[in-house]
Amino acid sequence: MGAVYASIMLSLAVLLVVNAAFAAVTLSYWAQTGLQNLLEGKNLVERIWFSEYFRHILLADGAWLAAMLAFALRRRRFRTSDAHYLRRDPLAEPSVCVVVPAYNEAAAIGAVVSDFASRPGVGRVIVVDNHSSDGTVAIARAAGAEVLTKEKNMGYAHSCVLGLGRALESGADLVVLAEGDGTFSGADLAKMVPYMDECDMAVGTRNVQVMCERGTQNGALHVWGNWLLAKLLQLKYFSLDHMGSVRLTDVGCAYRCVRASALGPMMGDFGRDGAVAGRAEGGSFALFMTMMAVERGLRIVEIPVSFSRRVGVSKTGSGRKGRGIMYGLRFLWLILRA
Repeated sequence: MGAVYASIMLSLAVLLVVNAAFAAVTLSYWAQTGLQNLLEGKNLVERIWFSEYFRHILLADGAWLAAMLAFALRRRRFRTSDAHYLRRDPLAEPSVCVVVPAYNEAAAIGAVVSDFASRPGVGRVIVVDNHSSDGTVAIARAAGAEVLTKEKNMGYAHSCVLGLGRALESGADLVVLAEGDGTFSGADLAKMVPYMDECDMAVGTRNVQVMCERGTQNGALHVWGNWLLAKLLQLKYFSLDHMGSVRLTDVGCAYRCVRASALGPMMGDFGRDGAVAGRAEGGSFALFMTMMAVERGLRIVEIPVSFSRRVGVSKTGSGRKGRGIMYGLRFLWLILRA
């Protein structure tokens, strides 16, 4: 399915460029010679219609539409079994373990740990330190967190996988993945946890303006880029009956809550020793985790979460436009090839 979807999307991109280029060249030519052609009795529509280039472009457009229609018809009943409809499996007073990857987050980590630890049902907060040099470890421990340390910086994805694995060992019913920079609030657990009676994973979205603090790093490029990529991902798993078993608006949000029973089988998808099989690096882990959950048929719901200004400095540099675009292209490639 991945290869077919990638071919359809890549060919669409090529066709959009070709169609736009043909339209631009044609209009430019007509703007320069339009008066002369009119005097000679030549019609713009006729010139376009009898153009060999236009015929080939039209043929390619038709072939793409036929391929897309065939793809859509084959997906009419995609994931419409009973397993993908409403099924309640209530958790009575579920225990929660929160995983917080951190790298040089001394300015925020204490407040983050205290915030999550104070929430009902949270029995453990695990901070995975990616070889910080600013006192993050000591502050996190003083706030009451269990801290996993690494002898060298092995990346954000590695920290996520290491923390999720330890959370499963805690025996908690639910595992939460958050951030150590103060952008997410423990108060949103009160929104996520109730959904776990009907689903396997609740993922956050930062694309609701009234839920975002003014001045966050979630600028226009991030909002629209994440939304577009989310719709491409949703289209990859769509069905004609219900537009897909998952609806998303933000592929980059790491904040999520997942049933431990659903997370366990997923751990093998992340590769050995947290390497994520070389398929997801840095901030793309959240997207990769969502995709693996969809591939496994987990029931996923996206809910709005509050999003605050980051405390401290970004470690990824995604706030810069150039770096943000590179991240977006990496996300796009992951969606197409996985």
